[in-house]
Amino acid sequence: MYKRVYNIKDIEHIIEADGIKEASDVFKLKYFDLTDVVNNVKNVVITDGTGFILFHNINPGVYEAHPAFLKSGRGKKALKTSKKAIQYLFKNTSCMEIIAYCPIEYKHSQYLACMCGFKYEYNANIEFNNIKVGFKVYKLKYEDTKCRVQ
Repeated sequence: MYKRVYNIKDIEHIIEADGIKEASDVFKLKYFDLTDVVNNVKNVVITDGTGFILFHNINPGVYEAHPAFLKSGRGKKALKTSKKAIQYLFKNTSCMEIIAYCPIEYKHSQYLACMCGFKYEYNANIEFNNIKVGFKVYKLKYEDTKCRVQ
């Protein structure tokens, strides 16, 4: 079952899980607090209980996608959840474009973006705590999806 959540408590068990915390090591983050982002109604969080996609509204009609999945929710299940979340976002918000910043060393993240229909745009280096992290940037535009309401 997929649902939109508005409270960090609904996804804390995923954020705190082994394998998710370690991902923050790429950014050299000791701790990251998503409370304000999740609780902000402009942003959209869709979960199936084994993972979530956080869509952070960065500009009118533009969202960044941030997925996180427990080991039990990865693979085909993550793909299905991601596609459902994208459908929800395009059909229930003013979203016209989704951007995914995939760390270069996370091939699975790039694969998920491609399988969901995102198109590679460019490489970017973004600095976190004085450390540059390389990303492949992917985009999915509303007009390129089958989500359009007839």
